[in-house]
Amino acid sequence: MPSIAHDPEHRLWVLSGPGSSYVLHLDDDHRLRGLHWGPRLTLDQAISLLDHPAPGRRSFEDPADGTLDLDPTGALRYGHAGVQVRFPDGVRDLEPQLVGDALVDHADGGAELVLRFADHHYPLTIEAHARLRPGTDVMERHLVLRHTGNETDGPVTVVRADSATWA
Repeated sequence: MPSIAHDPEHRLWVLSGPGSSYVLHLDDDHRLRGLHWGPRLTLDQAISLLDHPAPGRRSFEDPADGTLDLDPTGALRYGHAGVQVRFPDGVRDLEPQLVGDALVDHADGGAELVLRFADHHYPLTIEAHARLRPGTDVMERHLVLRHTGNETDGPVTVVRADSATWA
C-alpha cells in the first residue's frame, strides 16, 4: 500500500510506494522543494535530509534553481519556470504561499497529497496533486489553477502550468 507521511514541524511530506519515496519540503521562503526521489525512506530518514548542506551560492543565480517542485515565475531565479501566468495589469510574477494540505485515501487503496497555495497578492490558487497507486511506484502529478476573484479582477492568462519541474 502506498503511504504519505507528514511532519508539520519540519514542513515535510514523504510519498512512498513499495520501493521508492519522493520527499517534499516547504523551505523558509515558502518554496516547495523536492529533496529526494529514490529508494524508500522512513520519515526520520527524510527529516535527516534537512541536515545536508545547501548547494553553494553563485553570484548570479538562486540556489533553489533546479530544486523547486513547484517553480513559479518570479524573484531572481533564472531556471525554467513551470508555472507562468499573466494578470490583467501585466504582472507575471507569482508569490504562492501554502494555505493548506490534504491527504486523500482512495477507494482503490491509493493515496493522494494535495498542497494548496494562494498567491500573496492576486486572486489565484494553485493546487499541486500527487497520487500514488497501490502496488506500484508510479506517481501521478497534476496542477489545478483557480482564479478566485470576480469579473472586476479581469482574466488571468495561463502561459504554462507544468505538473512538476524536475531538473
